[in-house]
Amino acid sequence: MSALDRFFADLGAAVMHGDTLKVDIMKEAMNRAKRAAGCPTGDPFEMTAEELANLYPAPEFVGRAAAEMIEERQGAPSERDARMLEVLTTYLPK
Repeated sequence: MSALDRFFADLGAAVMHGDTLKVDIMKEAMNRAKRAAGCPTGDPFEMTAEELANLYPAPEFVGRAAAEMIEERQGAPSERDARMLEVLTTYLPK
């Protein structure tokens, strides 16, 4: 299973279990990765085939986004920051 497949499987499990904090953290990471990768935005039903092929970032962008988010919050005492570290550590580049 690729890193991106694992990310989406984990996201789906979080949604099914009602873990809204994990879902929010993972959405933030994915949105950051999509911006960094230059993925198209907008309505997928109005995109060209080329835009659809680039709709999601490569796994390394997700790893970089996770690393950036963790670094930005390093040492922060909030519950969200502790959970962010727990959730995103899985997706850090090896």
